[in-house]
Formats: sequence, structure tokens, C-alpha cells
Amino acid sequence: MDHDEHVLQVATERFERRLAEECGKLHIEIAKVHTVIAALRSEMIDRNHELLKWGLLFWATGIAAVAALIALFR
Repeated sequence: MDHDEHVLQVATERFERRLAEECGKLHIEIAKVHTVIAALRSEMIDRNHELLKWGLLFWATGIAAVAALIALFR
């Protein structure tokens, strides 16, 4: 019975070591994914800012054009 317990203990230690290694690798991969997501999020914020800026510019230009036409035809 002592031999069986020793084999079980060695197998358990190997399993736990391997599990810790794989968990470490997983944590590294998750950190990489978070970095990529943060970069994409930053890029999306910049793009949305540009779209909003140009949208407001075209909106203001359209209002000014309509106001000019109204003033012209009065």
C-alpha cells in the first residue's frame, strides 16, 4: 500500500505542476488578449472622434447652406 500511495503522490505532484504551468501560460495569453483589445478600443475611440467631428462639420455646413437659401429667397 505504501508504494501505491507514493505513486499517487508523485502523479498528483506532476499533475499539479503541469496544471500550474498551463495556468501560467493561460494568464500570459489572457494578458496579450487584453492588450490587443485595449489597442482596438483606443483605435475605435479615435475613429469615432473623427467621425463625430466630420459629421458635426457637415451638419453645421448644411444648416448654414439652408439658412443662406432662406435668406436669399426672402
